[in-house]
Amino acid sequence: MDEDCSVALSFAVSSPGEPDQVCLDAETVLNAVIGYCRTRSIPLPRAAMKRLEPMNGELSMVFDMRRTTGWPRRSLAA
Repeated sequence: MDEDCSVALSFAVSSPGEPDQVCLDAETVLNAVIGYCRTRSIPLPRAAMKRLEPMNGELSMVFDMRRTTGWPRRSLAA
């Protein structure tokens, strides 16, 4: 798998014995998840920094937020 690839999608269209593969970088996957949330009216904190992390065999979106006192706050959306 390519080092810049975060998610690899494998599928067989033309030949089941020779699957095709598409690699997506982390930014593309994150933008796709954010777009999905928007189309489904799932609220996301605008001011938060967003990133994806693997957790327990699943991909989770992590929000990094700062309180007005300056302390970091972290919440997860799986």
